[in-house]
Amino acid sequence: MPVTEVPLQTPVFPGVTPPGMAYVPYQQWGELYDAEKGFCRGTMFPVLDLPFKMGGDCKE
Repeated sequence: MPVTEVPLQTPVFPGVTPPGMAYVPYQQWGELYDAEKGFCRGTMFPVLDLPFKMGGDCKE
């Protein structure tokens, strides 16, 4: 088996994604909250810190 080089950045999706299959993108490493803010917000990753709207409707 030949040796292959590891890419510098992981692709968002696997190389082969058959139709009809659900995929969750790979988490890309980035900025982090400090421990206190991350604990309060429920995540260490600002990119995952999204608003939560109860009820599932589009009303503000």
